[in-house]
Amino acid sequence: MGFRTNRIFTKEQYKTSYLYSFISWEDFFCLIAIGKDTPDNQRIHLSKQLGFDKFLIDNYKPKKLERMFKGCTPGEYPIPKWTLRDKGFSAYIKFIDMKWWNIVMLGRRVHPNLSMELRIDKEGGKIAYDMHLEDKGPPKQAYWGGYMGSRPGIPLVSDVAVSNLEIALKHASVDAHSPIILGQYNFQDNTPHLVMRNILFEECNTFLEKSAAILKKYTKGYGLWAYRNYRQSEIFNGSFLLGLEGWNVQQVGEGLVELDSDGILQIAGQSEDFLMKLEQGAKQQSELTCDDHNKSMELCFRYRMKTTGAKLHVIWDGQKIGNQIQFSDNWEEKCIRVPSLDTDKFYTIGFQVEGLTSMNIDNVEFFCHTHMMYINDVHNNPISTCGKGIKTLNQLLG
Repeated sequence: MGFRTNRIFTKEQYKTSYLYSFISWEDFFCLIAIGKDTPDNQRIHLSKQLGFDKFLIDNYKPKKLERMFKGCTPGEYPIPKWTLRDKGFSAYIKFIDMKWWNIVMLGRRVHPNLSMELRIDKEGGKIAYDMHLEDKGPPKQAYWGGYMGSRPGIPLVSDVAVSNLEIALKHASVDAHSPIILGQYNFQDNTPHLVMRNILFEECNTFLEKSAAILKKYTKGYGLWAYRNYRQSEIFNGSFLLGLEGWNVQQVGEGLVELDSDGILQIAGQSEDFLMKLEQGAKQQSELTCDDHNKSMELCFRYRMKTTGAKLHVIWDGQKIGNQIQFSDNWEEKCIRVPSLDTDKFYTIGFQVEGLTSMNIDNVEFFCHTHMMYINDVHNNPISTCGKGIKTLNQLLG
């Protein structure tokens, strides 16, 4: 993979714009999940499988290991429990960090311009990962959410949030001695079940203006997730850029389902008995992953009809939902809520078209969460809540 990446970005057309690539600790979250979720009777087996037992023997003296893993047979060291109370926990964090960084070192053999998004969280609020100050490669990536460093009961006014940001970036950059890019500047985050509090909306623009000095001091730049609100859609290929890949088409009667000359999906019924179903599987989300804990998911799409009498319905789990879609010969967006079904199971979602008709469908999204940063809405219309502040921030950064 690294070889292919390097081959792409050393091509002449990328030389003036490409800087470097990075991997993220999130891509290898399994090492954290193993610490949190592995049953007790599998922890020794996984320790041997991952090489944690060898890491311990190579890096710790027998007396230290005896204290860390009291009652364990030498060499039979389990993956520690995910708690500060487990004396082996800090050693496992060091092991995780070694594993992650070894991937970077391995990748650089064929792709020298490789860096990493570091995990800047302190596990249990105390145990930090290595920020790799000694590394001379491309700038490392960092992230920050507006809720990070916040405390229950203390309102996230701009000054408190700026202080929390500085603490995080000072740690990530080793007090500005190790170059980083704040690749995920996620100052507002509404991810369900993960985010407990936000920077006060009325303070957002002020916070962004005040954060300019912190970004200048500790980073080499930033990126947002994201400038524009987006729906976390379960649909694959909802704009049909890959043709009908991912979609199942069932058709009775004479008609066409294809991309027109502009690359837009066109459905044309050419007989009275024409009936077409266009569907794909999608997972019913749980309340925990949905906005306002409402797992009645929403299908949004754009459409236009070229003939009157067009019969278009949304279908969910094989059933028509709501009324027939109203005729429009101009592009319209339609959003429809569907009934909630059993959580984490897959059902079909899509459309049923009948009769003599011609229409286009595009931008299909099926979701229960809209990720919001309050800069621009899903249609890219400006939102003043944080939109004014981001412009000021960019001006101050030059």
